[in-house]
Amino acid sequence: KTEVTVTSGATEALAAAFLSLIEPGDEVVAIQPLYDAYVPLIRRAGGVARLVTLSPPHWRFDRAMLEAAFSDRTRFVVLNNPIN
Repeated sequence: KTEVTVTSGATEALAAAFLSLIEPGDEVVAIQPLYDAYVPLIRRAGGVARLVTLSPPHWRFDRAMLEAAFSDRTRFVVLNNPIN
C-alpha cells in the first residue's frame, strides 16, 4: 500500500524497476530476442547485460546456455516475451 509506482507505459515501468534494482557492476541475464529497451536500461543503471540467445526453429535454451550466462555477479534474470 505504501510502495506504488505509476507509469505511463512499459518502458517507463522497466526503467523504474531496473534503476531501483541494479547496482553498478551487477549482471543481469536476459533472453534474446528481447524488447529493445532492456539492454540500454540495464547499462544506464550501471549493470552488465548477459544475453542468452535463442535460435530458430525451436527458440529454446538449455542448462549449459544458462550456466554460461550466470556468474557470482548475477543479480537477476529478465523473463520476457520479445514483444513485451
